[in-house]
Amino acid sequence: MGITKKSELRSYWSTDPIHHMPLFSASMTRARYEQILRFMHFNNNELCRPRGDPEYDRLYKIRPLVNHFNQCFSDLFTPHQVVCVDKFLIKFSGRLSFKQYLPSKCARYGVKMYKLCDRATGYTCSFMVYEGKDSHVEPTNCPDYIGSTGKIVWDLVSPLFGKGYHLYVDNYYTSVPLFSHLFDHQIGACGTVRPNRWGFPQWLVDPRLRLGERACLRCNNLLTIKWRDNKNVFVLTSIHADMMVQITMVW
Repeated sequence: MGITKKSELRSYWSTDPIHHMPLFSASMTRARYEQILRFMHFNNNELCRPRGDPEYDRLYKIRPLVNHFNQCFSDLFTPHQVVCVDKFLIKFSGRLSFKQYLPSKCARYGVKMYKLCDRATGYTCSFMVYEGKDSHVEPTNCPDYIGSTGKIVWDLVSPLFGKGYHLYVDNYYTSVPLFSHLFDHQIGACGTVRPNRWGFPQWLVDPRLRLGERACLRCNNLLTIKWRDNKNVFVLTSIHADMMVQITMVW
């Protein structure tokens, strides 16, 4: 439990001097804890929608808990100006219909989640559990054409609308429609972008650049940049200007 790992549950209440942890026995007896663990419920099972119902919720049994955590995260901390959205994996090897396999993660099997984080502290401002490819995220006032990944970002970032935040994402989420609409809500955004995304200027895809060269194109509030590193890197931003900044590495 927590950061202290023991081989079995009863060890947390052990009176053996080697294993003794007074905090647990002072809080409640082991029998009481096991009863709570066995009978704990967060929602009324009788009101759960059946599978196949349009309003069926795979997370119904823990939905109040998820909502409570998100509300607390929002109430207890005001993020700095720069935030980011990314996915992460909670290790889980049991049976679950929406369990994911992500070979790039340390825990390759588990529950995939999306989270909005404060860049300065790493604090999780809000999160969303991925419930499978057939689940649909439909945020309020979100245009349908920004796509499924854009809707994830919209749902997580919408509490920050109108406050001048800067959002950073990777190419899984970046798109021209999403960044354009975020700018309309006073959210600047920046991220690498896939050149085959809808609305991306093909004029930047074709030219061959030498190592270190760049090509840029601005349209209204969006700036698209192609920079040649070991391979082409494409960036979309509504925050930055077309200028290079020299960075000195200090070891």
